[in-house]
Amino acid sequence: MSSKQIRSGAKAPGHRRHIVGRLMGYIKRGYKARFIIVLVCILVSAIANVAGSLFLGSLIDDYITPLLGAADPDFSGLVRALVMMGCLFLVGALCAYAYNRNMIVVSQGVQKTIRDDLFGHMQTLPIKYFDTHAHGDVMSVYTNDVDTLRQMFAQSIPQVINSSMTILVTFLGMLFTNALLTVVVLVCVCFALVVTRFLAGRSGRYFLRQQSTLGALNGYIEEMINGQKVVKVFCHEQEAQDGFDRVNDEMFHSADKAHTYASILMPIMVNIGNVQYVIVAMVGGALALSGVDTTITLGVIASFLQLSKSFSNPINQISQQFNSIIMALAGAERIFALMDEEPEEDHGTVTLVNVSYDKEGHQLEESEKRTNLWAWRVPHSTDMVMVPVREEADGSFTELKAPEAGWLPEGFEAPKGGAHAGTFGDLTPGEMVKTPRFWVLIVTFAFAATAGTLLVGKVASIAAVQLFADPTSAAAVALGGVVGSVNTCANLVGRLSFGQIIDKLGAYKSLLISLVVTIVALVIMSMSFTQSMFFVALALLGFSFGALLVIYPPLTGGAFGTSNIGVNYGIMFLGYAASTWISQPITAVLYHAEAGSAAYQQSFYGAIVIAAIAVVLTVYMMVSDSKKKSA
Repeated sequence: MSSKQIRSGAKAPGHRRHIVGRLMGYIKRGYKARFIIVLVCILVSAIANVAGSLFLGSLIDDYITPLLGAADPDFSGLVRALVMMGCLFLVGALCAYAYNRNMIVVSQGVQKTIRDDLFGHMQTLPIKYFDTHAHGDVMSVYTNDVDTLRQMFAQSIPQVINSSMTILVTFLGMLFTNALLTVVVLVCVCFALVVTRFLAGRSGRYFLRQQSTLGALNGYIEEMINGQKVVKVFCHEQEAQDGFDRVNDEMFHSADKAHTYASILMPIMVNIGNVQYVIVAMVGGALALSGVDTTITLGVIASFLQLSKSFSNPINQISQQFNSIIMALAGAERIFALMDEEPEEDHGTVTLVNVSYDKEGHQLEESEKRTNLWAWRVPHSTDMVMVPVREEADGSFTELKAPEAGWLPEGFEAPKGGAHAGTFGDLTPGEMVKTPRFWVLIVTFAFAATAGTLLVGKVASIAAVQLFADPTSAAAVALGGVVGSVNTCANLVGRLSFGQIIDKLGAYKSLLISLVVTIVALVIMSMSFTQSMFFVALALLGFSFGALLVIYPPLTGGAFGTSNIGVNYGIMFLGYAASTWISQPITAVLYHAEAGSAAYQQSFYGAIVIAAIAVVLTVYMMVSDSKKKSA
């Protein structure tokens, strides 16, 4: 590839999809676990934020409005609701901190690995490559191009994923809140997308030119600095200045256009969002006053306005990240173009190898092990000759004596464990309960199980309350039996499926998946007022709840060994037993019969918060084990 091709940003490595695949390969190489943690935290953060917006409508209609006309208002329910809302936002904030912190580690690690690979490959290139490519252009690959990846990995990718998940969850929330108002928001969003496509497309085109012309500018400057003597001797100063002006003007033009389009995009999108906010408020008020849609209340309008902001803002944020992503991909193309340069073929025959003495102790032989004795391996017509690198004055070699059998360094103590050892050794029950990891695991078990037991035991009652005007009717009672059967079958499928999932992903990742499915199921069930939606949520909840009893035995063995796993797991199972003790009083406190079909809403919110805490504890254990292995 020529220097001109690199400067022009030619797509030597192939399509951008191929570029993205190669970049994701670096994440999989050493940061797969952290990236999964990032995705989980982003999902939980998005769900928590949207759940808070949905909760706003219930807060106004069920707690604030009744208190306005009460002679002797009771604020206890309002206080509980506010505390629950605060817990939701706290979980979202903690998850946001976790995924941003982990993504910084991923971005810096990927940059380091890319620079290592880039420099390692550069050492294999022939001399002619450096004779035909400007050194400043090559340096620009290490600095500017690699730095664009930092912006993309640390900010753009997490922001896009977060915004995408927020859009999806928010859309579901809007759809179940009010379908007519959702249509109004979608019309406004379609208009915003048309504007974004127009402006972002033009901005991205010029950002690509800016990145390529930057390398050309650096190369020209480096060339002029190295050739100043020649420029002075031949009085070529004006020609050098003219050449610089041409390259600099091209760089200026590209950067000016790129930043012009990027700068006007954000104000336009923000104002479109403001106009959307006004339109939704006007349409919602008109529908409520006209009586066209009797389900629209003050709380519904307030909640929907919040949801519409939560829906449009992520779209604006994604549009702002396109430029960074496009610029990073342009930089990645130049990086991989250098990596894909053909290395110089090594036709050498003399190699430096480790050697050792033969059995007689006289002749040197090549060794696969490190011996601290070296020799040149020189091929001759019939055989290989070992030419020693270090030789004594008398022609002999310095002999390295092997240590006696059974020798150990002073102070060395063999580690505990063996074939049955876990991460923390092969521990007895008494040793296990003394470790901090045991208490984190059992608390996580209790919280994970509580999130399910809060509602699993009440699914028949929840179905009757949410799906029937008369929960005591024969149809409601009959459906209760079907609900129990579906829950049992889903529980069985969860136990069978997670055996395979654990074998492929490991116990901690499987636990994380189970908890995320639990949270998703709870969110869907809280908004389910139709049988089809309710049974989908019920199947997911039973599936994830059944997985717990499959996950925790290998989790216990993996942490504390398998020699005493029967007793150790029996002690760990107390966490599950504790969940049945604490879930009943929590359900009783959170249940509000006067709320009608929404009588269990508080129970849903409580279960979501408890499951989210279990997610945070699981992420903590995964990060802790990752640090332990790397150390």
